[in-house]
Amino acid sequence: MAAPLVTLAMPCCDQDRYVADALDSLFAQTYTPLQIVVCDDASTDATYAVVAERVAAYDGPHEIEVRRNETRRGIETYNRLMDLARGEFVVIAHSDDVSLPHRVERLVEAWRRHGVSMVSSDAVIIDSNGVRLRPFADPGETYDVSLESISSKGWNKALLGATLAWERAVFDRFGPLSRASTAVSTDWILPFRAGLLRGVHYVAEPLLLYRAHLQSRSHKFLHDAADPAAEHERNLGNATAQFTYMLKTLSRFRAQPGNDDARLADIERRLVRSILRWAMAWSKQRNTMLAAGRRVTWTKPA
Repeated sequence: MAAPLVTLAMPCCDQDRYVADALDSLFAQTYTPLQIVVCDDASTDATYAVVAERVAAYDGPHEIEVRRNETRRGIETYNRLMDLARGEFVVIAHSDDVSLPHRVERLVEAWRRHGVSMVSSDAVIIDSNGVRLRPFADPGETYDVSLESISSKGWNKALLGATLAWERAVFDRFGPLSRASTAVSTDWILPFRAGLLRGVHYVAEPLLLYRAHLQSRSHKFLHDAADPAAEHERNLGNATAQFTYMLKTLSRFRAQPGNDDARLADIERRLVRSILRWAMAWSKQRNTMLAAGRRVTWTKPA
């Protein structure tokens, strides 16, 4: 059987320090046939110029397309990447990470062998200078990536967004991502979509160098080492929003012919319990902060 066309999709925004290394790692992928699609989300630094220079100098076997958003589209850049993707299987590649040369090859192999809608993998955490620090996943841990677990417990370390790869149906069946429902995270809703289809398989092998630095999206919007209470409040709120998005997605999915069965009714009950549990925890944390004379504040974008 002929190897399927695969798309490596890179959203990038204000990562001029790291994007060259990220791109070079895509050019070095051993898998063919491979389409590489890059979409710059209206970067205000030199990211787009670095991408254009690197692509112009590339002389290899992979097909490459580059686009740029005129205005900032955030999470909806994924939708544009999917519009451009022609592959049967799409592998995400963030512009501050480094894909190991055999990453796409291993993900495609797992996808075809297990017949699932999504494949994820372990990663190695690196610092801003590229120094390898530790595995992302906990050594010896067995992670549950079933639809039931995602609906009850949400995200775990086997679902790192930077490692995800999915078949086209994950978007074709459910439509574009909505920033009104998830402004930052993809690693809750996309695995949930895949779970509703053919499921998720986790490759317990590091295929990516995942960069931890202060300018990453997760650090900007969800983490705050200087204020653990505020960080906890943000993450409780994010989890509540993610479970709510899952429930809306499930409701639309169940409305389709042949999709309203006992398993999906159970998934709905799990999601409702999850929303209530996380919303109550969020409410408690927020009111604890307010009672202590604190208030949640938002910063203007840089």
